[in-house]
Amino acid sequence: KTYREKEGLILLAERLLLSTIGFDFNIIHPYKPLVTAIKSLKLGQSELSK
Repeated sequence: KTYREKEGLILLAERLLLSTIGFDFNIIHPYKPLVTAIKSLKLGQSELSK
């Protein structure tokens, strides 16, 4: 029980610290725009593997 309480406090403090130093928790993954670009270029699997 004590471990779980401390674990929650440590994770909260870590998140607060990272936020304070400017760490961005909201990132945008490039996968969707990348797939769209590949489709628009009409590249196949063989061209992508080169």
